[in-house]
Amino acid sequence: MRYITSVERIGYQRGVKEGIEQGMEQGMEQGAVQTAQESIFKILEARFGSSPVMLKAAITELEELTILKNLLVQAATAASLDEFQQLLN
Repeated sequence: MRYITSVERIGYQRGVKEGIEQGMEQGMEQGAVQTAQESIFKILEARFGSSPVMLKAAITELEELTILKNLLVQAATAASLDEFQQLLN
């Protein structure tokens, strides 16, 4: 095993710490995206019955949290499922 200097050790520890922090941030964002998608599905199903598979697929492809939050509001306020689909397109 090769000798690791204290400077190398500190650099390694910083790299590991930054990697863990970055992974946690990505995980939290991914969880928020999934929660928003699921919330949209539940609202649409509660208001209009089951949603078309293509509509669910289109929502699942979206990963931008800001867009999903806007769609969540639209799912709750759209007059019909067709109106919501037009907003999605």
